[in-house]
Amino acid sequence: MSYNFGRAKFTDFLRFGSRLKGHIFHSYPFEAGKIRNKTIVLSSSNITNSVLLTTFALSPLIWYNTINNDALNSPGLEDSINVYYSITPFPLKYGPPDRPLKATYTILGYGIRSVTFLKFKVYALGIYACTEDINLIQKVFNSDFLSEVTGIEKTASLKEMAKKALSDPAQSRVLINKVLSNGMRLVAKIKPIRDTDLNHLKDGLVKSISNHPDSKDFRAELKRGLHQLKTTLRKKRGKVPKDDEFIIELQANGNLNFYHYIRKNGVTVEIGTVTEPIIGRLLFGQYLSGPRPLSEDTRESVANKIVNML
Repeated sequence: MSYNFGRAKFTDFLRFGSRLKGHIFHSYPFEAGKIRNKTIVLSSSNITNSVLLTTFALSPLIWYNTINNDALNSPGLEDSINVYYSITPFPLKYGPPDRPLKATYTILGYGIRSVTFLKFKVYALGIYACTEDINLIQKVFNSDFLSEVTGIEKTASLKEMAKKALSDPAQSRVLINKVLSNGMRLVAKIKPIRDTDLNHLKDGLVKSISNHPDSKDFRAELKRGLHQLKTTLRKKRGKVPKDDEFIIELQANGNLNFYHYIRKNGVTVEIGTVTEPIIGRLLFGQYLSGPRPLSEDTRESVANKIVNML
């Protein structure tokens, strides 16, 4: 049995002291840590509980379960969520003055983007809704519209109808398109788990937008919008290191604003804006709906949040 640890207090491990024999622990490098990239096998023959506790006291650690994506709130950071152990937590509120966004946003859901059958982890993803626009969710998810989309009688609860629709690839497309067409402002925050660059991020966005099932219905707009997207993201070349932030802000008029937060120096670079509305609609549609969302656990996280708001 294995346990993974990040930061935590010394006293967090007291309750485990008498039950650790033969278990394996992994530590990850942190600034204050003294144990780095080590595997510790515990047995009564080579270590006692007291020595174990002293050892852990040298390295601030926190329990982290990499299998379960229901991330823990960081101790002392109740206003943030840990999405992945090797990157900084996602704040529940996002926007000015920390980032030069056009509004303040509230987190709707989060998860990991993985690729290939090996589930190679690429980036952590957070979806935020403009705090002032959250009431649009209740407006769109009314009993008449949900009954029409799902075919369920209006006597069913809003939560029941919304849960069914959001878990269905075709019905979720209808609901998310309705939300987007009502001008809801959203943010997608991408935090690379491994170093990447703007060119790779650009290529990924182009592919994702082009793969949307509705893209074939907007060929002229799509061609124009993808040209804008490529031109905009070519303005700023360079690396996007692990734990930086690549930020995509969808405005009510359909504009997409792009930013790069550079963690090393704490500077946010405004990359540019795409003004063709179909690009934002298709991109966020891929994040939030359909048979193959870009991050299934993010889509599910957002869907659960929406259902709980009704």
